[in-house]
Amino acid sequence: MNIPAEGVFLADDAFPLRTNVLKPYTRATALNKTQLVFNYRLSIGRRVVENSFGIFAARFRIFEKPIPLSVATTEQIVKTTCALHNWLRKTSTNFQSYVEQEFMDS
Repeated sequence: MNIPAEGVFLADDAFPLRTNVLKPYTRATALNKTQLVFNYRLSIGRRVVENSFGIFAARFRIFEKPIPLSVATTEQIVKTTCALHNWLRKTSTNFQSYVEQEFMDS
């Protein structure tokens, strides 16, 4: 996927821990303040991703369910919708007319 070497994935407890995956500390034990802050900031990062995906799924219905196409075709669809999204944001006269408030946390 051409992810930079220093890039990471934000994940939840369902994913395995790897060197390029950030997961929250488990709550099975008492967490110290540093761990609680890490979990909170990771949660904020994940919410940004979830909000972005919510906007994409609302605007581009293809993201509402698994895409039954090859990986290469799916990659092209994602790139194309990203380009369309950026163009729509730049050309919309009002951001709220493009992205409805219910798709974002505030």
